[in-house]
Amino acid sequence: MSPHYFTDADYARIIMNYAPTSVRPEVWAHIEDFVRSVVSSLRISAATTSRDALRNVLSAVAKLSAWVWTRYGAVSLEAVFHPSIIGDYFESPETKPLNRTTVGTQRSLLMRIGEAVNPEWDADFQHPVTYEPALAAYDTHDVQRFTDWANSQPTPQRHENFHTVLALTLGAGLRAGEICTLRAKDVRRDPFGIIVHPHGYRGAARRAVPLHLLFHQHIDAVLERREFEDYIFRPGRTNENVGQLSAYLRRATLSTATAAPDARRLRNTWIKSRILSGVPEDVICVAAGLRSLAQFEDYVLEAGRSRAQNFRFMLQGGQGPDPPAS
Repeated sequence: MSPHYFTDADYARIIMNYAPTSVRPEVWAHIEDFVRSVVSSLRISAATTSRDALRNVLSAVAKLSAWVWTRYGAVSLEAVFHPSIIGDYFESPETKPLNRTTVGTQRSLLMRIGEAVNPEWDADFQHPVTYEPALAAYDTHDVQRFTDWANSQPTPQRHENFHTVLALTLGAGLRAGEICTLRAKDVRRDPFGIIVHPHGYRGAARRAVPLHLLFHQHIDAVLERREFEDYIFRPGRTNENVGQLSAYLRRATLSTATAAPDARRLRNTWIKSRILSGVPEDVICVAAGLRSLAQFEDYVLEAGRSRAQNFRFMLQGGQGPDPPAS
């Protein structure tokens, strides 16, 4: 068993011993029991959620609770986890330094917690959702450069690690945080190929993603060198902090005029390729862990135009996309 394996009992101790540095001690004294009770009630499992994700939940609940107590002098499930209160919190001066992405992530997390713990949560409440276009996918030239870049790494370990990142992003669309939590036990072979089971993003459960055939050989070789509990990416490390992936990529030995890849754009390249390949939207959403492809609307429309042309003859009442023989 890995020396870094944690149990639910370990997570319970983390919750009970949690004391945030971002909340003043005199405020924390009034809300600590409430915060620990809320997070404990979520029944966060060590098997599906990383320590970093658990600490993110603790931090988000603590900061919101401290904000509510400071303004209203009391905390309760109904008062803290109300859609309007959460919305007001992210309009307050305390959250102004946060960038838009962080605000969106934390707001979504607190809304989901509210739905889970507040018995009076308004199930019909629809908080506004805005979508910015996704970061641009890489083109085929970029992908080839990154493959050459991975091959050029000076040690076997770096060579393996960077090809693993490419396999899990370009081959399965994993997020950076999901790469950091993925272990050998989360990758399975079945009669049809390799299935990757990422988990933990914003508390999400495991999902199943078929790995692209181009990356089977590399992942098979990696699995041969891993124990059941070992991390797929950089085994032997002591944490699952998502920031370590981008930091590691930036420290890479770069070939001439090649910048390190962005894991988000690598994932988006996989999503784009699946859209343009004609995979149905609902299937992509499940595999990618998305609610919709709203951020990828341009690609969806492009794929639709292509399909409309390909299936012209079916639209005309024919039997298939190929024109009739003359």
